[in-house]
Amino acid sequence: MSVVRDDVTVVLPTLNEEEAIGQVIQELKQAGYRNILVVDGYSTDGTAKVAESNGAYVVFQHNGGVGRYVETRNW
Repeated sequence: MSVVRDDVTVVLPTLNEEEAIGQVIQELKQAGYRNILVVDGYSTDGTAKVAESNGAYVVFQHNGGVGRYVETRNW
């Protein structure tokens, strides 16, 4: 079974990645990925704005993110 890129959502967690995020999104688009979700950890630079201007959907992280979850989880 092959993967259809339109059925894939690429999730990019970010924090202060203004200088790199645009290029990453453009490279993903060139590879055929159209569904790009940026989960921003409330960057203090222009990460979210650059991501949106490059066509990604941006949401903001709540509750401390994955790192916080891993720290508090009883394995």
